[in-house]
Amino acid sequence: MYCQNRLELFLTQGSDFLCKAGNTVGRWGGEEFLIICPDTQIDDAIKLSSKLREQFECYHFQAVERKTCSFGVTAYMEGDTLNTLVSRADHALYQAKDKGRNRVEYALT
Repeated sequence: MYCQNRLELFLTQGSDFLCKAGNTVGRWGGEEFLIICPDTQIDDAIKLSSKLREQFECYHFQAVERKTCSFGVTAYMEGDTLNTLVSRADHALYQAKDKGRNRVEYALT
């Protein structure tokens, strides 16, 4: 629980570039978070995720020192529902984990 609280702190305060107007960060399940970036192109979302992953890897947590994270990135497609959008991001996340973790993957279909 301690580490998860520190992760929340990192995501909400430790990354100034996430504070762009309109971006929303929230927990999605136990160890997963959603970062919603409206009006952001897929290439910029991938860059943002890569930058966040790099900063997170260098961040020192008191109890565990260092952690890594994986990202699944997608973009809204016409006709998407919440379920299709999250499912695509989840698929990309599992690709990142399957490819060795601590990386960013994206899915557009």
